[in-house]
Amino acid sequence: MHRSVACYVLLLCIKIADCFIYPLHPHATDENLWRTGDYNPITEVVRQKFLDVERRWSSSLPTLDDTISSPPVDNPFQRGPYAERRDYALNLQPGAPFFQPLDSRPGTISADGLRGGNFCDEGALDSECIIYRPLSFPGNYTISGMGVTPFVRTATTYCDSLDCACNLEFVEFLPSKSDLLWASITVEIEEGSAFVTSKLKSTLIDGHLLQGECQSQVSCKGQLRSNFSDQSSCFPGCGTFYKCLSQIDITDYARDGIIHLNFNSNEHDFVGTRCGGHVLNVRVTIVGEYKSMGSLRIARGGGVFCVLQNCSITFHSFRMLSLDEGSRIFSDRVTFTVNSLRIAGHVAASNLQVCAGAMNLSHTGKVSFVDSNIFSTCQIYIQPNIVESKYSEELPLGCNAHCLPCSCFVVDGHIHFSVILITGISLFIGAEGHISADGLGQFGGQGAGAGRSSQSGGGGGGFGGHGSGGCAIGSGEGGLGYGEAVAPNMLGMCLTLDDCQGDFSMQMGSGGGHGTVEAARGGGAVRVLTSVEVRIMGLLSADGEDSACYLNEVTKGSFVSEPGGGAGSGGSVWISSTRLLGSGVVSANGGSANRSCDTIQVVTSGGGGGGGRIAIDYSAFDLDLSMKAYGGTSLCASGGAGTVFDSIRKVYFFDNGEEYKMSSDFPSSFAYMQDQPTILVALTPWPSWGVTESLSRQVVCCLNSTRVHYPVNGCNPAVVEQVYVQKSALAEFPKSNLTVLVVQQSGSVIATSSSAMLTIDSKIVLRNGLIGCLGCSTSSFDVSRNSCDEICPAWKIVCEGDIVMDGYSKMMGNNITIASQNVYISEGAALYPSSWYSLSSFDMDCFSLTLNGTIHFSSTRLNATNIGIFAAGSISADAIGGKAGTGLGDGPSTRYGGGGGGHGGQGAQACFSNMTGGVSYDQLIPTRLGSAGGYGGLNLTAAELEEATKRSSDGSLNLSSLSSAGWLVRQVRRTKEFISLASSFCLLRGIRSFPGLVPQYVTPLEMLPRFKTACPVGMRGSSMRDWCCSGMNCDCVLVRNDSVPGGRGGGTIQLVAYKQLQLNGSISANGEGCACNRHPTFSTGGGGAGGSISISAEQFLGAGSISSAGGSVLVACPSTISGGGGAGGRIFLKNHDIAVVDPISLSLNVSAFGGRSGGCGAGGAGTILLDVNQTLIVDNGFASFWSAMTPFLPQDPSHARLSDIIVRRRASLEFPRADALGPSLSVWVRDKGFLVAQETSSQLRVKALIVLNDGLVGCLHCWSSTDVMNDIPGCSDKPTVCPVMTISTQNLVLQTTSKIYFLTLNISVSDTFFVDETSEISAADHLTLSRLNINSTHLRCSGLIRSSSLDLTGLSASFSKTCKIVSKALGHPAGSGPSPGPSGAGGREQRQRSATVLL
Repeated sequence: MHRSVACYVLLLCIKIADCFIYPLHPHATDENLWRTGDYNPITEVVRQKFLDVERRWSSSLPTLDDTISSPPVDNPFQRGPYAERRDYALNLQPGAPFFQPLDSRPGTISADGLRGGNFCDEGALDSECIIYRPLSFPGNYTISGMGVTPFVRTATTYCDSLDCACNLEFVEFLPSKSDLLWASITVEIEEGSAFVTSKLKSTLIDGHLLQGECQSQVSCKGQLRSNFSDQSSCFPGCGTFYKCLSQIDITDYARDGIIHLNFNSNEHDFVGTRCGGHVLNVRVTIVGEYKSMGSLRIARGGGVFCVLQNCSITFHSFRMLSLDEGSRIFSDRVTFTVNSLRIAGHVAASNLQVCAGAMNLSHTGKVSFVDSNIFSTCQIYIQPNIVESKYSEELPLGCNAHCLPCSCFVVDGHIHFSVILITGISLFIGAEGHISADGLGQFGGQGAGAGRSSQSGGGGGGFGGHGSGGCAIGSGEGGLGYGEAVAPNMLGMCLTLDDCQGDFSMQMGSGGGHGTVEAARGGGAVRVLTSVEVRIMGLLSADGEDSACYLNEVTKGSFVSEPGGGAGSGGSVWISSTRLLGSGVVSANGGSANRSCDTIQVVTSGGGGGGGRIAIDYSAFDLDLSMKAYGGTSLCASGGAGTVFDSIRKVYFFDNGEEYKMSSDFPSSFAYMQDQPTILVALTPWPSWGVTESLSRQVVCCLNSTRVHYPVNGCNPAVVEQVYVQKSALAEFPKSNLTVLVVQQSGSVIATSSSAMLTIDSKIVLRNGLIGCLGCSTSSFDVSRNSCDEICPAWKIVCEGDIVMDGYSKMMGNNITIASQNVYISEGAALYPSSWYSLSSFDMDCFSLTLNGTIHFSSTRLNATNIGIFAAGSISADAIGGKAGTGLGDGPSTRYGGGGGGHGGQGAQACFSNMTGGVSYDQLIPTRLGSAGGYGGLNLTAAELEEATKRSSDGSLNLSSLSSAGWLVRQVRRTKEFISLASSFCLLRGIRSFPGLVPQYVTPLEMLPRFKTACPVGMRGSSMRDWCCSGMNCDCVLVRNDSVPGGRGGGTIQLVAYKQLQLNGSISANGEGCACNRHPTFSTGGGGAGGSISISAEQFLGAGSISSAGGSVLVACPSTISGGGGAGGRIFLKNHDIAVVDPISLSLNVSAFGGRSGGCGAGGAGTILLDVNQTLIVDNGFASFWSAMTPFLPQDPSHARLSDIIVRRRASLEFPRADALGPSLSVWVRDKGFLVAQETSSQLRVKALIVLNDGLVGCLHCWSSTDVMNDIPGCSDKPTVCPVMTISTQNLVLQTTSKIYFLTLNISVSDTFFVDETSEISAADHLTLSRLNINSTHLRCSGLIRSSSLDLTGLSASFSKTCKIVSKALGHPAGSGPSPGPSGAGGREQRQRSATVLL
């Protein structure tokens, strides 16, 4: 019976000592060792060989033993003490005992880079190569953890019966973390002791036939015999083996570390004993080589250094490389290519490259540049897929292809280089971690956006935003922005940073300009591109460097700073990943200038650096992650905000980091501009995108497509749909269409000469933001221009959706055009000019306007379907119209006060002046600005005023040419209604005032500097662009000697509501008044005239007000003569709803009053024309004393369409010209209104004349006339000058103390003539002969008719008991008749003229 015996040998390579695996050289395999069952000889060989290694280390002697794993040196007498060799790959092999260098060895090895050998022959797979002391190399050196290890495996099996089978299995004969290079097998059978030899039928490996029949042959009597029949002949004996297979390649079978062998014996007869009692004995020997990686640890105090420049240290093929805290690697170039890299020490290099499956930088770890005087680069590629699976357990938990959690690249320490490129699967920056390119960009004075250098202080560098200029006069300007926001740097397009050829100039921040102190550097460039996740809990930054401050001690304890250099701009950061998460910070902030000097007496600061550029690509984003590209600060101005581009949301962010509160206090029109911060912010130029920028991203993406670990969303196109401008950022107008624009938290979008149009598809939202231009109080962003007018071009918004202005948002500009759907302006929000002194315009077309804020311009034109102006809402042109020397009706300038400006009426003359106020002009449907009041205190010609006005407003003010004439720049206060002179002078921009320094006031002889600096501390800008004033509502004006300026006129407003105007707020174009409150002057200026308001709507609703009043004069200080009040303006209301007969009957308050003056007459009333019933209203609101005239101007086509004229409340209207009136006109004179005859206009032909409630027609009575009112002398010593008047009407009614005063009057009434008991028709001057001719169809008299000569004719007359027709005592004055009586005995009282009545 045949029996099958299985022979199973399991070789487990877990412990090196148990396996007796020795790292033999492949050519030193000991073939003399066979299976004896005694392993001691092999153990002794291993021990002896490693004793040789130890002796070589301890005695520093070379060896020629080729069985030692380290190869010999070329020349034993030229080797260094520790046998280094240039570019030598360290051969770490398993099996060596743990070895620690002797303490007696020198601290630093003096190496010969040309010699070879290993400095670390220790370390098995389960141990480390440890460097305890510094190692220095004079040249390039490569340290490798990859070892090539030869191995030998020998095992036997047997078979006890004929035709049996036995098996042999080698299990895990390779270490678990190794790769087989090659393997071969030798199979031997032991020659038997019987008369027949052993015989194999077949040999199989892993089920495959490896060898057929094999029978041993031995030498017997000179012959090779395989069968012995003669028992007495040769007996080979046991212990002799015959090779059936010799070194057959089995590499493919052995790669998995398991080999299954099967041996089958043959059937045969034999005689004799068996070797070992077995029929068949088989011995198998496997020989080969495998490669494996060891680990390297650099312990505290240990290090690797390259002592020469431009040398390289390379670490590769380590399964683990660790730097303990306190260890260092230092070389110009350092390269890591390892499975896992852990750094708790310091790696310093000018060029660092890392390729690893995982990297961990602990909180004590630091990876940084060697020399700050050169650009340094860092490229890190972390990808677990490059690590073979057998080494995956060396990677952190979660560091795998799925990356959950993403722990492959963890930074808890600090990485700091000029240029950083990080690619791979993930990046995690811990709370204490910091990846930085701070202050390592372009050097001071270098870069595309370098600040200008100056001995007075350097400007800040620019990149994403412009740098700000230095603070002192003559200091350097800030550098300009450049580069691409959608692709801030092109590092991703380089397969390695070396491919970029070191040209990173357009991808870094620029340096500041030099002062006497060196300027700062810009920020560097960082690119992160991972396939799964970037999680930032700490900081990733490319900030610009702060500029330094240097102090000189001029006297003991007194320090003065040197003019500082400008700060560097922020650099660039571009992050692309599937997930972008965390609550940390990504920043590319500009550097700050000279902040360390802010506590000393005098500071000359350089400019702040502009913010850098950040771009992000992702699929999932954590909103807690903060992106910062702020401009750096200085002692006077901040650099412009950088850019943040979000490619997924297609959003630009412009953010400058600090929100200045926008004031809600609007005490005056001018104060709108003054609520801006006096600390300036430089501009951020609009980043373009298009073919070039898209191509830039496409180039990066095309290269990325060859790298499967790069995220697809790194290839998002350069599309921007939304823009957010916030926190004091000043961004240029977008040059491309947007979907949404959000301006908030004191952010500003600024129009420039190259970009002055906004095109928005969906929505514009302002939340405490600004669009347009800054006021002269803050503008500094365009240092190449000299005035606010030049800085602020005409700009336009085209919005297909809505515009929403919330909070204290603003739109500013001198010429604004808006087209939109719905516009919402909340309480506190405002639209107004960027320059108060210049004329401004606002033009808007929209579907609907909801206004609870303020619109204030010299000229406003608004067309909408519906307009709603709520209680806090106002459309204003107050005090922003005509300026002195520019208007058609300017008041005269006299020593005794300025005359009021004219428009709808005449301006009032100053109280003690003999010059009338400004003349009336314009038509009833008005289009003109109101005119300014005249200067008081000095006689000025119109030419002088025109010249002064021009120089004040257009920036050409050269005070040296005007100083000889006594012109000065004085400070005034401008409230909502008045302008008043202050005691102080204004301060020129650019003169700094800091703690401990007395402010320097300039004289008029000084030339103006270029406009680029802020006002001194505590001061603010004025309507004169180069001058600063102090205090709320302050302004600067040009005056001559003791002259006092008059008020400006009102502007123009034209509104069209195709359906409804709901007015509960106000619409006004009032003139500016003048006041004398605290500082007495000889006289005041005159008030400005009201402007023009034209409103057309289908329906008027609400209880608001419409006003175009003249400016009043308030005198509250002693010994000051009052100027004249400004005339009222003109208002036209067109109502399309014929059901509304009189809009005034609603709750609307419509007025065009003349301005009052201090103690004398008011300006002439303006005009209000109601188109729906063709009614003209002339109303002066019960002005005290008298009012200047409201002329009835010729050549106005509106006159012919009039149905009614209403003159009331001390308004004085000139007789309408008869040839200009329609046939159905009725005139109503009521409530102390005056209808006054003039030499040029004394004939009244109307349908009806109704005089009511103290109304007066004709000439003023002597007690109410003054020299100014009608150009007539008073009653004192001259006859009253009153023209011959003619009144022709169908109906004439006088009721309730109404009067007609005349000297010669012809009245013709075709229907009814009624005079009630309280009214009268009487001579204006009792000292002058008068004549009255009345021709009336029906006369009803209950009052008084009195004249020197009276002729009354008609069809019928009715005289009540109270009617008096008197001609008594109205004859010739005493001594003037044809037969004058004797003096004292006759005279006027003794003569009478008879009245003639013909019926």
